[in-house]
Amino acid sequence: MALDADYGFVLWHGKSAGSINNVLDLMKNHKAVVVYYGPEKTFHKLKNVSEVQMLLRQCEESDYRTVNNKIHFVSRLEDLRRSLQSSLSL
Repeated sequence: MALDADYGFVLWHGKSAGSINNVLDLMKNHKAVVVYYGPEKTFHKLKNVSEVQMLLRQCEESDYRTVNNKIHFVSRLEDLRRSLQSSLSL
């Protein structure tokens, strides 16, 4: 999906590892991502790793740990940060 999409719109209730996995895949492929975060009824345009981290901190601590255990987003975010920085270096 991330390769074929022009951008991503993700609905997330703060518990699904699959939704966050899609967000990370989209960002890795330099695609714009908007997340609707259901518990707060808010939209988040994610442009960088810091914004993803801020969104993840809004979910319940136990859900945060569960999602991280499933997709290891903490290490993936660091890889994404390095990837995005190297793509911007000239």
